[in-house]
Amino acid sequence: MGKTRLLKAGCSLAEARGLRVLGARGGELEREFPYGVVRQLFEPALGGADDDERADLLAGVAAFAAAVADPRGAPAGQIAATAGSEGGFAIQHGLYWLAANLGSRSPLLLAIDDLHWADAPSLRWLVYVLRRLTDLPVSVVVALRPPGREASGELAMRIASGPAGRVLRVEPLTEEGVAQVVARLLPGDGEPDAEFCRACREVTGGNPFLLESLLSELAAEGVGPAAGEAGRLRAIGPPAVARSVLVRIARLPASAGALARAVAVLGAGADLPVAAALARLDGDRAGDAADALGAADILLARRPLEFLHPILRTAVYEDSRSASATRRTHAPRRSWRGMERRPSASPATSSPPAREATRSRSRR
Repeated sequence: MGKTRLLKAGCSLAEARGLRVLGARGGELEREFPYGVVRQLFEPALGGADDDERADLLAGVAAFAAAVADPRGAPAGQIAATAGSEGGFAIQHGLYWLAANLGSRSPLLLAIDDLHWADAPSLRWLVYVLRRLTDLPVSVVVALRPPGREASGELAMRIASGPAGRVLRVEPLTEEGVAQVVARLLPGDGEPDAEFCRACREVTGGNPFLLESLLSELAAEGVGPAAGEAGRLRAIGPPAVARSVLVRIARLPASAGALARAVAVLGAGADLPVAAALARLDGDRAGDAADALGAADILLARRPLEFLHPILRTAVYEDSRSASATRRTHAPRRSWRGMERRPSASPATSSPPAREATRSRSRR
């Protein structure tokens, strides 16, 4: 079970117990849209209210929230101009009272997925409101990956690790959890075979994203969760997982791909400065690339750098070797003639970044 599915399960439990759930989701391409997450939370509630209900919800100080939370409120340009001005505090306080007014009608749960991609004004409001929820029938639940080093990433971590909060870390799926996912996504006759499920966990490390990619490939190949199919799974599985991972890396900035290839060469426990030198990246770009790879479930979200699963390292390493071989095959003949006249050099130490990486590792 991944973070999104866990969040949805929590929302279902809340609704079953009579809470009103307002949901939102951060978006990688919408982080510059001020109060984008706040608008997702409150616009449906205000947009679906009649005039009398709307007047009650926006009564008093809550009226300041209309600028960003009411579909009939201010246009996006005015919101952008207000978000960073002195009026920003009035909006934050107005949004607090809007949440309080909604909570007074029915206990309220604010549920936000992908908080690491939320816009900064929405994050600042969450920091503001979480300090003031003690006496309100309002709860907040968020799901996020380890955020980057930017200011909004720091705000997201403050929200997730605040003194009033409780952190649930999503661990890799157990064999039982894998079996449940297999039964749901790859149905067969009866219960999934235990050895088949063990092989699924072995190939994916229990990562929900990798497991779903694997099961999709197995379904396309006509492989079912039956006894005796574990061997085919182990043959089909690694290439299937590798393809999905390479597609995910291709969607990231080029610097993330370069750093992933460097870590694949260096192996587990690679120091960031060494990998950055090998990838020809400066410190800031390398740090951002590492954050992006961690958020994409390619690298573990920690230092030193390490792939989430050995299969991922193998996929990136083999893809890098294949690309290098293609470039050598299509190199101009004069380049090869020139190389024939040069003294032989080790591929691992022939380029300046690799030499720097080698020196760095020798000093450790």
